[in-house]
Amino acid sequence: MDPRLDAEALAGVIGTDFQARTRRLLHQLSGTGRMLATAESCTGGLLASLFTDIPGASHVLDRGLVVYSLRAKQDLLGIPEEMLETHGAVSKPVAVAMAEALVRQDGPDIGVSITGYADTGPEPGLVHMAVAHAGGDTVHRVRRFGTVGRGAVRLRTLSAALDLLEETL
Repeated sequence: MDPRLDAEALAGVIGTDFQARTRRLLHQLSGTGRMLATAESCTGGLLASLFTDIPGASHVLDRGLVVYSLRAKQDLLGIPEEMLETHGAVSKPVAVAMAEALVRQDGPDIGVSITGYADTGPEPGLVHMAVAHAGGDTVHRVRRFGTVGRGAVRLRTLSAALDLLEETL
């Protein structure tokens, strides 16, 4: 079987660097007993998929939500309609609210959110990410990848999200 088509692992398609970085994060998190959750829009669950490619990820990854539509952001994360109307789905306030929604109440310890315009929208390549820690500060990052294409924006966003996780852990 062509390893690029292996449904069990994205590494054959996107490169082993992503898998190595994800393994390091998984190991770091499993040593602390902290659980992670993701809420992804433009990456469509790719970040969560990186973790599920690695055996034993269930000790670290609690859940991965794909919240592509405005309705999903409202229904699954409780993002207020007014916030979405005022700031837009691709904005710092929404990215922060998405990450913080993941760690509310008895949720996971760390929430990661990604929202952006992969190739269309008012600013193609604009991506907002946030990492929230239960009982701690939320860190936000914005990246402007430009009109490099949908796939390139998504891969660059994955790398930037891993960077953000590495920085905040």
